[in-house]
Amino acid sequence: MTATESTASDERRTNEIDRAVMFSYQYVPGGRFTIEDVLEWQPRSLEGAYRTYTITYENAPSYRAYLFVDVDDDRESETGGPESGTTLTTGRITGSPPETNRSYVTVDLEKPAMG
Repeated sequence: MTATESTASDERRTNEIDRAVMFSYQYVPGGRFTIEDVLEWQPRSLEGAYRTYTITYENAPSYRAYLFVDVDDDRESETGGPESGTTLTTGRITGSPPETNRSYVTVDLEKPAMG
């Protein structure tokens, strides 16, 4: 890996979220979604400090889902996190927060391919 590749990779990590928690029933594999709003709410069953976003899936724009970003993992916490209108895609499930009894899943988030 070259210094340029490393710098680009480090820059991506500091400017974007790359993992979040969702209700398992709201997860759509490979679902392209847009961040709508930030909420001042977090479910009691989700331990730790999370920032809550409402999202809409591209293929079901009237359906709202929740995306929970760990504040410690939120690379943009100094600027308030991802902005409304940011488009991302759900990646693979990487587990479930241990305290949630599988009602939540941790998912990778990816920038959608242009085209």
